[in-house]
Amino acid sequence: MFLRSQIRPVDDEEHCALMFDIGFHSPESERRYFSRAARADLVEALSAFFLQAASDWDPELSVSAVVDPLMGLEVAVTSSTPSSVGLLVSLASDGAQDSDEPDGLDFETTRAALAQAAQDIRDLTSVDQAAGGITEPPEIWI
Repeated sequence: MFLRSQIRPVDDEEHCALMFDIGFHSPESERRYFSRAARADLVEALSAFFLQAASDWDPELSVSAVVDPLMGLEVAVTSSTPSSVGLLVSLASDGAQDSDEPDGLDFETTRAALAQAAQDIRDLTSVDQAAGGITEPPEIWI
């Protein structure tokens, strides 16, 4: 799964919003969703979620899912071992798909990768607003 941020104009050229591109990658397929608006505190919520999922002994029992109704995103812990954590990432259809069913990716990753993602995801808000998102945006892989 990857997340990439960008600044896009909304309503008029004077107001911009932080938008996200989301990608699901697996051996069987690759799916990308572009320019999804998100709640204002999504980056902070995901950072806290990843850090808690990496550090809690049973995160599937103790860590609440991150839900963003604006983006249609839900990230939940499904399982864990002493060295890894299972995640389910779901994304609601944007209407451009043939189905209204949510898309998603169920995968396992290491606790170390989640701890690193908790730090890296904060870079998603560092897009140069003066450049209007034209510069190469940060991209986070989990």
